[in-house]
Amino acid sequence: MQQARPVRLHHRLALVVIAAVLLLLLAQLPPVVRDTLQTMQSFRSPNFSLSASGDDATPVEPDLHIELVSHDDVQRMVTRRVSGHRLPSQGARR
Repeated sequence: MQQARPVRLHHRLALVVIAAVLLLLLAQLPPVVRDTLQTMQSFRSPNFSLSASGDDATPVEPDLHIELVSHDDVQRMVTRRVSGHRLPSQGARR
């Protein structure tokens, strides 16, 4: 039977260095995951309100919202949601 060869010093040193690097990476994982989740939860797509100059005889208050729903860099496609309405201004209401 053959006896097990003793592990050389440089092999042990390499194992210790690799274990230390893995421990450091694992120690950094929770803050990175927490920051990523906070960033994803706090993201809100921007709403843009545009006011158009209306007819002076019939002043209106436009309320237009344009929302970026999704974008695909590969297909170069953007999906937007547009909603809005026009109401008479406060002075024109009776």
